[in-house]
Amino acid sequence: MTLDFDRKRDRWMLNFTENGRQRRLSFKTKREAKAHWDARPNLGAFWHGLDDGQRAQIIAAWKRCQADEVSLIDCVIGNNGKANPIPLTESVQSFIKAKRKIGLRERSLTDLATSLRSFCAATTSSLVGEIKTPHIERFLDGRDVRPKRRNVLRGNLVNFFNWAIASGYATVNPALAVERAIEDDAPVRVLTPAQTRELLRCAMNVDPRTVPYFTLALFCGIRPAEAMALNWDDISFEQRTVHVSPQKSKTRQNRFVSIPPNALAWLRLGGVLPCWFVRCRFKRFIRPRLPFKWSQDVMRHSFASYHLALHRNEASTCYEMGDNSTTLFKHYRKLVTPEQAAEFFGIKLPR
Repeated sequence: MTLDFDRKRDRWMLNFTENGRQRRLSFKTKREAKAHWDARPNLGAFWHGLDDGQRAQIIAAWKRCQADEVSLIDCVIGNNGKANPIPLTESVQSFIKAKRKIGLRERSLTDLATSLRSFCAATTSSLVGEIKTPHIERFLDGRDVRPKRRNVLRGNLVNFFNWAIASGYATVNPALAVERAIEDDAPVRVLTPAQTRELLRCAMNVDPRTVPYFTLALFCGIRPAEAMALNWDDISFEQRTVHVSPQKSKTRQNRFVSIPPNALAWLRLGGVLPCWFVRCRFKRFIRPRLPFKWSQDVMRHSFASYHLALHRNEASTCYEMGDNSTTLFKHYRKLVTPEQAAEFFGIKLPR
């Protein structure tokens, strides 16, 4: 905002921006101009003073009013601020359909549906608009899960109630008032070269069909869900690359991953791709036979640590994994020696 005196017009000019457009108003006196400006609502301070849930409500209400061609104030007065009543179970089904329509991956849809159906079974309120923060807190407290999973469940509920507000089924998001659990960084574990050999040997003996999956996850750094979705057509032995297409990539971006020489030999053994069955086979038949403790993401941790130690090229490791440097150093890297890395990527077929 600027205030200046126009000598030709003998008026005080108030200049400001409103809704992205320049405005210029004239006043007889400087006092009148200042009084007009001071009387205007400070929308910027008002907006920044709101939390995310309150902003979501305002945006959702504004969009609905535009669609119905009514003013926001008329909408509020007409409905007395009440949400449209809808059963919780019915709204969950509509929410999952809406997320599927915009292209959410099936794995994410399954997690959303599972957690929300568990919430429906645990709560006594039948309507979405009747859900309060204590309902959500009791549900989360009763799950007996680790902090990371608790935060995932909370995030799913935040996502659901934001959608419910936009759909007119709720007026507030009760999940936002639930505090996030404090997550401690777990120590990064990697497989030693000896443990990696034992894993591959066990896979060959128990179910040889799973060998390509473990090869791609261990030596190429491909995410387990991505590796399970790959076809043999995605693997080029001639160019020594694996094509992870946007449809199969977690980040929905194209990626061409290099195949190390030792991995080529393991892949030439054959096997089944895609291999959606591998999780069940590993849990029931392979994991119980391993002489060491298994931990989540240990194959990806191993690739990141050994690849970085061997090549000493952070950008290359990030590209192969389809990750960024922040994620690499926070979650996946553990210092190993170049000698250990050379041994890891030198694991060959048993004679």
